[in-house]
Amino acid sequence: MGEYPLHAFVNLEQMARYHGVLNSVGFGLCSLVGWSLLQRKSMPECQ
Repeated sequence: MGEYPLHAFVNLEQMARYHGVLNSVGFGLCSLVGWSLLQRKSMPECQ
């Protein structure tokens, strides 16, 4: 797929760089959302 038209869309160096950045952003965002939901669930309700 990366070489379908016989031209590489990205080379291995670019793919590794972008994949690492996007992985860290994705996991960081998901963990922050999960952490905020966990804190919200464990907080006592104010009345």
